[in-house]
Amino acid sequence: MPNIINMFPLSVYREAMPIDPAYQAQLVQAVLEMAAGSDRRTSAKWAWTGDVSGYEFLHNDELFAPLFAQFAPHLRAYLEMLSVRPEKLNLYYTRSWATVSRGQEAIKSHRHVQSHISVVYYIKKPPESGAIRFNNHDRANEFAPQLFEEPMFKAGVVNTVLETNTNAVFVDAREGDILIFPSKTSHATTESKAAEPRISIAIDILTTLKDSARLEHLLPNPKQWKAI
Repeated sequence: MPNIINMFPLSVYREAMPIDPAYQAQLVQAVLEMAAGSDRRTSAKWAWTGDVSGYEFLHNDELFAPLFAQFAPHLRAYLEMLSVRPEKLNLYYTRSWATVSRGQEAIKSHRHVQSHISVVYYIKKPPESGAIRFNNHDRANEFAPQLFEEPMFKAGVVNTVLETNTNAVFVDAREGDILIFPSKTSHATTESKAAEPRISIAIDILTTLKDSARLEHLLPNPKQWKAI
């Protein structure tokens, strides 16, 4: 048998982070009130997202402060998983918002290109309310263009969807789960089939060096920045 060497995995951090049910109910109610007062969806099939509806800084909202305080150890664990030393970096919440998906609503594929690390936390996740989809646009094993597209599987040119040839991986997170991944990763959500809404908190995080002396890469400490 040949020795197959699989390279360059995308690593998504996933962990259960349950919160007090009474506090959870407060957060759910607050998000639903935001959505009710500012529905800016361009289509009935897309979920409500607070970042384009005037609610993009939940990390500055006192109600959400206890929730955000619980993210720090998970972010540290994510960095350590990648062999990055947390004590060398400063992490900043730059934008954070809620999403609400009802009925057959979904979130289209996108990347958070203005950010470094993205976090998703599910404060309400009914059964069959859809999954998050991570898209594989690089397709390192696709030796011919469009080889791993759906028509090629249907035609029998490619037999089976595998980790080595798939265009997407679906993660059906549970209520109370936290996911952490590189912001450059293309992702979307599938349609919900639940009667109750799926509610998540999305967060963008920027990383900077605490000390950039003699280092070329990564952003220097903001203390050294100057507005123009």
